[in-house]
Amino acid sequence: GGQALFELLLEPLRLQELEAEQVALLFSAAAAAGPFIGLSPSLQMLRKLMPRCRSLASSFLPWQLAYIAQSLELLGQLRRSESGPMLWQTNSAAETVEELCQRA
Repeated sequence: GGQALFELLLEPLRLQELEAEQVALLFSAAAAAGPFIGLSPSLQMLRKLMPRCRSLASSFLPWQLAYIAQSLELLGQLRRSESGPMLWQTNSAAETVEELCQRA
């Protein structure tokens, strides 16, 4: 279980084929797993999902946006307490949040 199982589940996913609902649920799962498997694996998953999240920004339903926002908040809290890696490795945080806010 743990991190190895989490990574195994992510590998076969065709990220560019994921729909908005699937992306939102994966964000939620990554955030929920963070306290148990560690911050790094959760953030690695979200880094892989982020391009698809941004491309789907205009199609998210309100509940999906809420799942994504709650996931980012939860992992942000975890990062502050653990001082772990950053989700965004570039300045794309502002761009992503802006795209999501435009949808909301």
